[in-house]
Amino acid sequence: MEEVEALRLADLEGQYQEEAARSMGVSRSTFSRILVSGRRKVADALLSGKAIRISKGLPRDERAESTCKTLKVCPVCDQPADLEEER
Repeated sequence: MEEVEALRLADLEGQYQEEAARSMGVSRSTFSRILVSGRRKVADALLSGKAIRISKGLPRDERAESTCKTLKVCPVCDQPADLEEER
């Protein structure tokens, strides 16, 4: 998610790297590395016809149904969990 946030701050909002780095609580050089990594992944996906999937970074074993019920939102699709089935 850091890469998505860096792309949003720099490319969508037009913030300078120093300002964006402060927003994220990282050094300017760290922000620059995150931004380059994000841009490289987006470019690769666009030019290679790959899908872009953005997740909250939860490990696969934590994406179980119980996680949805605990968070009341699915960590995979970010939709509200259907809790009606429990009743």
